[in-house]
Amino acid sequence: PKPQNPQILKLKYMDNFRIAIFLLAFFFFFLLLKIVFKPSIKDIRKQTIVLTGGAQGIGRELAKLLLQNEIKLIIVDQVDPNLKNTEFYNCDLSSEEQRNKTWDEVIKKHGRVHMLINNAAVAKGKLFSEIGYSSFKHTVDVNFMAYVHLTQLFLS
Repeated sequence: PKPQNPQILKLKYMDNFRIAIFLLAFFFFFLLLKIVFKPSIKDIRKQTIVLTGGAQGIGRELAKLLLQNEIKLIIVDQVDPNLKNTEFYNCDLSSEEQRNKTWDEVIKKHGRVHMLINNAAVAKGKLFSEIGYSSFKHTVDVNFMAYVHLTQLFLS
């Protein structure tokens, strides 16, 4: 086998280390939130919650947990989750126009959204040097711009 460059190995090690530190910080942040705010399940009953990316993976499991608590759950995704007692809006979150349209429809029908859970995300599974600009832009639009935009709409 061809020996690897020690600099490349060092970079790979540092990337894994940074990821581990980020995950650890993320865990402690949510632990702190739980300790400080001590939310009660009663606090979310009868409320309207918008969940992005609720059709698959973590989002789907979160939707199932939320549905155990008498809430109006609105799922915004490109795939219908086919979950009972939910309302589904098909929206390409990489499109500002579609985000605006979907949010306006939700507000028109429900009047108020009590909680927004930005969960939707895409992952290309490639190195940065291997993805094209349009693919990278789509990732940023869904994983960052949609979160910022929907949060601004929620707060307005």
